[in-house]
Amino acid sequence: MYHIFWFYTFVTFFQFVVGFACAGHLGFGRDNATFATLGSTLNTLLLWTIGSLSEPPSDTTHDLAYFLFFWVYIVVAHLIIVNVLLSIIVESWMHVKEESDDYRRVRKCLMGMARA
Repeated sequence: MYHIFWFYTFVTFFQFVVGFACAGHLGFGRDNATFATLGSTLNTLLLWTIGSLSEPPSDTTHDLAYFLFFWVYIVVAHLIIVNVLLSIIVESWMHVKEESDDYRRVRKCLMGMARA
């Protein structure tokens, strides 16, 4: 069950990053060296995701578009990451609760057998 969850999580995040990489490359590739190729755009976005934020170049002609692109990516990426973290915590909690309920049932059964 956990393997399927991780697979879908990876696929969702990969689609999100590749989509933004294509948009960034097409929108800023001619003006900005960090978006010149799709590979460098992916690298830039993944660095942004882990918090290695670089300043926008001063010769960017699309200042407002770059600003909006940056902040939309950061907010949505971190919402996805927080959502994944929360779902992992809830799934683990449900698993532990299920095991503790099984433990209580077995204990009651054993205590009833010991009294008889």
